[in-house]
Amino acid sequence: MEIFSEQLSESGQEDLTPMSAIALAAITIIAVKTTIKADAIDRLKRIVKGDSRSLQIAYKVYKNKSTDECVMIVNNALDGDQKIAAIANLLDLTMVDGTLTTAEKRIIESYIMVFQINEAVIQNIIEVIAIKNDFSIFS
Repeated sequence: MEIFSEQLSESGQEDLTPMSAIALAAITIIAVKTTIKADAIDRLKRIVKGDSRSLQIAYKVYKNKSTDECVMIVNNALDGDQKIAAIANLLDLTMVDGTLTTAEKRIIESYIMVFQINEAVIQNIIEVIAIKNDFSIFS
């Protein structure tokens, strides 16, 4: 959690935009790791296209809310298409290292349930991410 503290300052209480909502969702996934590496912060910055204001807002919310509350806040801030894109990004975050922890699984399942995304859509996203992350085919 130290990296967040160093790289993201807390801002005043503000409404979540869709960009800050996806940042919040990503933070809830990234923060479950016992150690947060710089590459995770880099992925987070890519998700929000370097929008530091959205990161600051999301971090402020994250620090003051439970994970379950964050899931509901994100749900309320996104429309249907944004929820699908958010899930794709969250799944990509969890699949990048090839290991899905119990905590990551619980959070992803919470987002999927609250967002009410069709299982077929989720499976399609997972298949594409698995192909994207399979660098063994280049060896």
